[in-house]
Amino acid sequence: MRRSTRLLPVAFFMVTAWVIAPSTAIAEEVGTSERHCVVRLIESDEGSQGGYTAATLQDEGCYDTLEQALSVGTGTSVDLADDTAPADLTDASLSNAVTAQSVSMAGNVLIGIEYNDWLYDGWSTSYYASAGCNVSNWGVSYVGNGENDRYESGKGFNGCKRNRKFEHSNFGGESVLCQANCADYGYLRNRVSSLRWRS
Repeated sequence: MRRSTRLLPVAFFMVTAWVIAPSTAIAEEVGTSERHCVVRLIESDEGSQGGYTAATLQDEGCYDTLEQALSVGTGTSVDLADDTAPADLTDASLSNAVTAQSVSMAGNVLIGIEYNDWLYDGWSTSYYASAGCNVSNWGVSYVGNGENDRYESGKGFNGCKRNRKFEHSNFGGESVLCQANCADYGYLRNRVSSLRWRS
């Protein structure tokens, strides 16, 4: 009996360490900060394809708040009202939030925001182009490895009223049409690989 008693604290420590370690690792991996990224669409040499301007992606970094990301993307200071949730963001509210004249920058027109959770929640990726969809329709044949199969909802801006999300790269597989917003991609939640925006 004494022999078993001496081994008990060691066994307890091993079991406790095994239970606690994974939880700590998961907490560190998930983190508590938000991530709001900015991507610019650069017209590719391929030009227009099927009525859409083909574009490559230029990464402009990720930021702690949506407000910071919008400021970087538009090239000006953006000051959203404190109670503005991502679901409330519209062309009008964004226009009202601009506190300084936009700097001259190619590709500073917001055409869409994709969210990694439904109901326009969670982390986001904002897409900017040289013009809104009232001037040009846009297509991204692949969102990139970091964003692939992550989006669950999205919004269109600046005249982009018919926006399609595709299951595969190069606009293949199943698709969902948003006019202009989709609070839930349904079957395509976490399955989006390519995007199109049009007027």
